[in-house]
Amino acid sequence: MGWQMAAVSAVTSIAAARQASATGKYNQAVQNRNAQVAEQEAQRLEQQNEFDLARFDQQFVQLQGETKTAIYKSGVELSGSGLRIMKYNAEQAEIEKDILTYNSKVAQSQKMEEQTLLV
Repeated sequence: MGWQMAAVSAVTSIAAARQASATGKYNQAVQNRNAQVAEQEAQRLEQQNEFDLARFDQQFVQLQGETKTAIYKSGVELSGSGLRIMKYNAEQAEIEKDILTYNSKVAQSQKMEEQTLLV
């Protein structure tokens, strides 16, 4: 009877080891998938930033055109205060683009940190 108990115990141990191995492999696969998703999300955020910057540039060009038209319609030449307005707009646009890029980089960094924690 003792050897039968030992055999049952050995079979049970082997089954438990296989189950633990399968569970470990499954958990690793889930972690790898989650890490891949986080990395893809970081890439998507980078692409979104590129799109946002391009759209911002288009809107800025339109704004500058409208500003220039308004300056000319007012009878003022594109010098002095009119030129200062255009320059101010350009400076503010650069600041806004820097903010967009910074926020995107922070979000990307967070996603990459998630990816690091998941692996």
